[in-house]
Amino acid sequence: MIRRMRRLVLPLVATALALVPLPAHFVERVYAVGWYPHLQPLLTRVSNGVPFAWLDPLVALTAGAMLIGAARAWRRAAGPGWRRLANVVILALQAGAFLYVAFLVLWGFNYRRPPAVERLHVSPERVTADRLVRLASRAVAEVNALHDPARSRAGLRGDVLVATMAPAFAQAQGLLGSRWRVTPGRPKASFIGRTFPLSGVDGMINPFGLEVILNPEVLPFERPYVLAHEWAHLAGHAPESEASFVAFLACFQGSPDVQYSGWLDLLLHVARALPPPARRDTLEAIGKGPRADLRAIETRLRRVQPAVHQVSWSVYDKYLRANRVASGVADYGEVLNLVLGSPLTASAVGP
Repeated sequence: MIRRMRRLVLPLVATALALVPLPAHFVERVYAVGWYPHLQPLLTRVSNGVPFAWLDPLVALTAGAMLIGAARAWRRAAGPGWRRLANVVILALQAGAFLYVAFLVLWGFNYRRPPAVERLHVSPERVTADRLVRLASRAVAEVNALHDPARSRAGLRGDVLVATMAPAFAQAQGLLGSRWRVTPGRPKASFIGRTFPLSGVDGMINPFGLEVILNPEVLPFERPYVLAHEWAHLAGHAPESEASFVAFLACFQGSPDVQYSGWLDLLLHVARALPPPARRDTLEAIGKGPRADLRAIETRLRRVQPAVHQVSWSVYDKYLRANRVASGVADYGEVLNLVLGSPLTASAVGP
């Protein structure tokens, strides 16, 4: 009995960590500013050292270990079938608890930081319909001016893109008041990433290896923003809206191609939020080149399979809510409140 109770210690610890709220400022001081800035550079440098995504073998090894462990637990348990099943369930609880605690320690505690509106000094009175329309006009003007039909695709992928964007992201971190510098993750392909075109996912980080995995079909002019978004996650900005805000801020500091990528994605966010008449005027003002790029994105997204998209985003919604992002996947849309309300982007929106 005592041995069986010991086997439940880790699941009980994981349950306590999931349910007991930790003070956000304690998490900020001890984890986000204390522990994580030492961990991220180390793990990402290790992951950058190999060409493959660690996530693929991690998933395969975990699944294989669980199957072998479940078979052994079933065989070793004495007595009737329900005792054997209980032994397997306890093993599954232990494995799940271990993975959850590892997730929290390696990256997941970033969800427990103080809200972005607090850390970015967002003023609700600046989030107005008039300023949204002004932001739309500015976004259209920027994509029209920055679009370059002669841009080099080679400069928008791989190590060249990393080298180009790293200084811009470091500058954005400085504007955010960060006391440390994230180690940029090399964009990697993955067997799991091959499902992204079907589910509508552009990228993710592996929270256990702190590496970046991108959708292989993301277009070259989309890559700077998508990569900056994933780097923002590496930098400890866990909620999607916050990572998007940091990605925009980083793109605004970059080369013209990088700026274009950020403004084009921001334009899509703004256009969705505008009332129909203003949206129509905004779309009509987009130039021929950016309009062609938007059509290319639309064509890429036609590969998304509704069933796969619905399942994957439903799972992700539950994941976000379980990690105390109350709005779930709707958090993506809240980035405009940060852009309009934060003084860090005031130059993009105007007074």
